Amino acid sequence: MKIFFISWAMTAIAFTFYASHYKLFGFKNLAKTTGNLVILFSLGIFVFSISCLIYREAMIYAILS
Repeated sequence: MKIFFISWAMTAIAFTFYASHYKLFGFKNLAKTTGNLVILFSLGIFVFSISCLIYREAMIYAILS
C-alpha cells in the first residue's frame, strides 16, 4: 500500500513540474502562483487515478477473455 501512495504522489509531483516547465496544455502561465501549483498537483492526482482505473479495467478484461 505504501508503494501505491508513493507512486501516486510522485506521479502528481512529476506532472506538476512537467506541466509547469514545458508549457503542457498552456499551464506555464498557470504555474506562477502557489495556489495554481496546487491545482496542477490535484490535476496530476486525477491523471494518475484515471490511469489506475484504465489499468484495472484492462486487467479485468484480460482475465475474463
